[in-house]
Amino acid sequence: MLTIIVFILILGVLIFVHELGHFLTARRNGIRASEFGFGFPPRIVGFQFMSGKKHEEKLEVESIQMEKTDIKLSDNEEIIKETITEKIHRVPEIVPVKKWRLIWGSKDGDDENEKADLAEARENQETGGTIYSLNWIPVGGFVKIKGENGDAKEDPDSFAGKPAWTRIKVLIAGVIMNFVLAWFLIAISLMIGVPKEFANIIDKNSEIKISQVSPNSPAEKAGLKSGDEVVTNQGEINLKSESEFIGYVNSKKGQEISLKIKIKS
Repeated sequence: MLTIIVFILILGVLIFVHELGHFLTARRNGIRASEFGFGFPPRIVGFQFMSGKKHEEKLEVESIQMEKTDIKLSDNEEIIKETITEKIHRVPEIVPVKKWRLIWGSKDGDDENEKADLAEARENQETGGTIYSLNWIPVGGFVKIKGENGDAKEDPDSFAGKPAWTRIKVLIAGVIMNFVLAWFLIAISLMIGVPKEFANIIDKNSEIKISQVSPNSPAEKAGLKSGDEVVTNQGEINLKSESEFIGYVNSKKGQEISLKIKIKS
């Protein structure tokens, strides 16, 4: 059961990284992706970032007029009146709009809040960006690229409308990302080290250290344990590498062999 779970997890990572390569390359080359999901549908929830333009009006002062009136009264009294006149009118303005919306479930627009969001988006002429979704089947991922089925050839943001070289780059990007992942994992493994089966033992200063013993194997029946060391410079066993030791053991199949074991302290 554990083997199946590990296999599914590894397969899921490979699929997700593969689809991520397609998605990133498509977006970089101006191709629209309607959805990029973790796992496979049905959808649990999705996030969509939208952008557009909103028409607004702002008040603008066109000019200011000032008038002063000097009124002289009797008894040498003088009154100065100042009148300020402002001419204000409304100026139409286009304001950039950026927002995000939440999408519950597989359908888009079947909820009252979603309907309100879509109505506002149409009013503001907003364009829907990619939906980043979390799905119920947690294995791998997927990407929906516009024009991947050969439609919308006339649209500049369609996969089908791009030159052949651009389409090739998008197609091979998934494989390249898998190679990058493999290289990264191998590099990490070499840095931190990984456990090995008894058949993949490690040669170390004329001694082979056993990192793991397979269940029900002849090694386990002989009493070998993880951490024990096989001394390879005694008697007929004068081996210097892992491959030499494996070859020696294979050549003695069906025969009894004598090994000098250094027990783990």
